[in-house]
Amino acid sequence: MRGAAFVVEPDDVARAEMADALRNMGFTTHETGSGRVAAFIAEQIHVQLALVNLALPDAKALKLIRRLRTVWPDAAIIALAPGAGVGAVLAHVAGADTTLTTPHTNAALGAAVSEASGHDRTAPQPA
Repeated sequence: MRGAAFVVEPDDVARAEMADALRNMGFTTHETGSGRVAAFIAEQIHVQLALVNLALPDAKALKLIRRLRTVWPDAAIIALAPGAGVGAVLAHVAGADTTLTTPHTNAALGAAVSEASGHDRTAPQPA
């Protein structure tokens, strides 16, 4: 078992597919489609990996990523974005380790998990 993963994705199908892929990689999963619920859950559990869609309808995803980085300083955080534009850069500044372009394949998800898991979070984070 690789630990726990948290998927914050408003699309039910995409969230279920990511959770299934993560379980196949050895993670237990926690899932929500709501940024507000995610902020609440973050105080209740600890995970090794979090995936956050930057297009949350009910919360500011960058603020959520900053909160998750504070609550889980050692967790790998992956921002889910429709492209590699400004949102991806801002997600990194907010505390995401990497960005995964959506839609994506399970192979791309696995590569992003490996990349994010390999980051040294003991180094100072960008301001």
